[in-house]
Amino acid sequence: QCIRPSLDFTVRLGSGSNDTCLARAARMEAQANELGDSLEVPQRLFSSANQSECVAFRYNGVRIAEKRRNDSCLTWQPFGSFWDLASCDPSDLRMQFRQLLDDEAEAVATASGSNEVYCSGDNSSEFCIEVADNLCTEEDGRCSTEQCRCEDETWTKQELQTLNGSQCFTCIPPPVLCTSEPGKCTAGLCECGVQGYVKVHDETSTAEAPCFRCQVMLRHGGASSEASTVGMFVIFIFVGLAVGGCVRRFRDPTSAASSPARGKGRKPAAAAGTAVWSERLAAELEDMLEALYEIFIENPMLLVRWARPQLRQAGRWLGWALDEFDMALEPCYCVVDTVQEAVWDWVVVQHERLVALTLWTSSRWADLSEYFSPSPDPGDFEEDEVVPATSKKRRGSGSKVPKHQHQSAATTGQAAAKASSEAS
Repeated sequence: QCIRPSLDFTVRLGSGSNDTCLARAARMEAQANELGDSLEVPQRLFSSANQSECVAFRYNGVRIAEKRRNDSCLTWQPFGSFWDLASCDPSDLRMQFRQLLDDEAEAVATASGSNEVYCSGDNSSEFCIEVADNLCTEEDGRCSTEQCRCEDETWTKQELQTLNGSQCFTCIPPPVLCTSEPGKCTAGLCECGVQGYVKVHDETSTAEAPCFRCQVMLRHGGASSEASTVGMFVIFIFVGLAVGGCVRRFRDPTSAASSPARGKGRKPAAAAGTAVWSERLAAELEDMLEALYEIFIENPMLLVRWARPQLRQAGRWLGWALDEFDMALEPCYCVVDTVQEAVWDWVVVQHERLVALTLWTSSRWADLSEYFSPSPDPGDFEEDEVVPATSKKRRGSGSKVPKHQHQSAATTGQAAAKASSEAS
């Protein structure tokens, strides 16, 4: 968010109350609306305690004008001694305001505690007013860092943060409510003001001109989900009873409701002719539950008890087999270890040989380079013998004779000695 200074505010008289501000009368406001941009008659301002009637001003650095009418400026009328709004005149000193500094504002401000004072007239200190309330900015992408309020009470004051973490404020308009009437939609951005409604795109809207409406949110939970859960539970119970009855009749086809009931400690059921339907149903349900218990609980437990010793024996056999297999592979492990050591020793030897070969090749290459390097001209050494002082001076100054020059000089000296001995 960009920061904008406190340029929009309402004003009050220096001797006025803290809760008052300058406002124009209702008839003056109607007259200003009729005149439009032209302001032919000055409009006198009065002190009002109603904040909705306060005139919003904007300070542009020189003049204090109406926020939405740049040609209507605040000025002081000496005849009658009151503030009014008149057409802006750049040459009028009473329309040229300057904000007083802190020490000046403290001297001019009243007990209200306001430290924002603007004055006009001679030396910009003759006619002064105080800032009543700072107005938060309404521009997109901007915010005001001072404490402020919204000019329109229906707008919402929103708290934001700047990039450096400081607090700032801005005012946003009230949201536009989408329509919920069938067959209609609201163009542009809107929100649903009723809880339980959701905003959806209208079928007739396009990407260039979106249109929205609100409809009741389809709930996937709540009472419907609880009812479905209870229904599934009841269905599972009936399916279990049906499976139990089928299993019981499959295991005991001769069983009937009139037959003696199964189970330990149970008395025989009444005869088929004397048993009522409730007793027969109870006996059937009991038999079904017993069958389900045997299938899903008792039989698996018996199976686990029977299979436990067999599983232990199978585990012992598997452990013995793994031990025997490990013992059988012991010679293979020895062969693998021997081969691995031999291969590693061969790799180490080859590496050492390669390093020695590389060093020998480097030394031979250095010798060949020194042998085939061009030898210097013997005339250079004659000049050195003629002017030894110069060569000594060069050596003394830090110059170093190359190695190949020393060798060539020694060779030339030996050849000259040999030639002189042959001549004698």
